[in-house]
Amino acid sequence: MGPDDLADGVAKIPSAAERLYMQSAVQAMRQAVLGKMEFQNVVRDDVQTVLGRPGVTVREWARRTFADAT
Repeated sequence: MGPDDLADGVAKIPSAAERLYMQSAVQAMRQAVLGKMEFQNVVRDDVQTVLGRPGVTVREWARRTFADAT
């Protein structure tokens, strides 16, 4: 699924609040496709400072989160 596919589905959401929220996800996906979201893959010390454990990349988070879903 790409940004246009997601946008088509989002346009059909009847709730304005939910639709607007999901439109931000469409924009984030468009930025990612264009290669403008590199900062999302940088691990910083913020998580360590706040939660007391090291942070992980979005890729690693998704792998851990969805590993059992398949």
